[in-house]
Amino acid sequence: MQHTMSEKTAEKFIPEKDSMERRLTGIVLFRMLMITVLLGATAILDHHSNDIWTVSQYSIIMAIGIIYVMSILYSLAIKYNSNYMFQATAQIFVDLLLWSFLVYLTGGIHSPFTFLYAVSIIHGGLLLQRKGAFGAALASGLLLMMVLVLDSYGLFHEMLGLSALTPEISDPQVIYKFFLNATMFTLIALLAAYLVEQIRQKEEVLAHRELSLKEQRIFNRSLVSSLHSGFMLTDRNGIVTFANQAIEECTGWRVPEIIGNRLEVIFPGLIDVLQLELTRQPWERKFETLVENSSGEKRWLAFSFNDLINLENEFDGLIIVTDDITSRRDLESELRKSEKLAAVGSLAAGIAHEIRNPLASISGSIQMLNAELSLADDNAKLMDIIMREVERLNTLITEFLEYA
Repeated sequence: MQHTMSEKTAEKFIPEKDSMERRLTGIVLFRMLMITVLLGATAILDHHSNDIWTVSQYSIIMAIGIIYVMSILYSLAIKYNSNYMFQATAQIFVDLLLWSFLVYLTGGIHSPFTFLYAVSIIHGGLLLQRKGAFGAALASGLLLMMVLVLDSYGLFHEMLGLSALTPEISDPQVIYKFFLNATMFTLIALLAAYLVEQIRQKEEVLAHRELSLKEQRIFNRSLVSSLHSGFMLTDRNGIVTFANQAIEECTGWRVPEIIGNRLEVIFPGLIDVLQLELTRQPWERKFETLVENSSGEKRWLAFSFNDLINLENEFDGLIIVTDDITSRRDLESELRKSEKLAAVGSLAAGIAHEIRNPLASISGSIQMLNAELSLADDNAKLMDIIMREVERLNTLITEFLEYA
């Protein structure tokens, strides 16, 4: 029981593990593409407006390089480390730090890249579900607050070659925009959590249906394989696509040799019948033939044909059930012999009865003549010989009737 439960747990874990791996890989690729397009275009446009590369432009290019390096590290971690929960958390946290750095470089609260926080919130929901979405939203709000504080006090402005100071953090416009961004983070987290929950429920339903379908397929195959009757499926061209173990006993061929082979190659006696089936011509769809297996043994097989219908309700092949009727054929042959012998016995009994009647008449007549006539010794002896021979014939007929 414990072994069975562990197997079920393992089966349940494997699809979740594969799903998490696919999501992490997809997010890595999406991040690289998005950052390359957005930041690359920003750096190029800024360069056209300024002949000399600024520190912030170099910083953007450096951020692109960091994304590429981190993406390579993420890919290696996905391949060689199965702790996907930690990887997801680390990716989201590193992304939020990098987005905060870009927002700080490109105008703080007025930066066009504040939407990147929303991307990480969505990623958090996809990777870590509801906790990931709200955790990323909270971290985004705190990091944006930290950016506003740094920007308000002008920290690192001179080193990074940034523009003039932004208004104080207590400025109503700054508070208003921060409130809008925080509200956006919260709404996106709610929406992401809702969508992720819907996706999770759909995945559970699909996984349950897939599991049920797999179990049904396993059950069907086990049921078909355990049948004593031969069972085969063919495609529209008469090529065998499935066969159970009972077919091996009928043909002497192994199942792997049967699958992928044409039906008339396995059973040469079905060439004409298969032509009728594949051309969809009407006939009784039952057939008996004598088959010689690979060991030279001859067996009588009965075949029954039915259509294999696909989901579009179209003809997709044949369902063929075969039974070994050799014993039945032998029994029928023995029965016919018995019937012939019984008929011969009845005929013999009738003939013997017809012979016994004249013998009885002869015996009675001789006895009457012997009693009424005075015969010489020679004639009396002849009478005795006739009586003895009559009795001997009667004894032979009695024995023949008993045998018959």
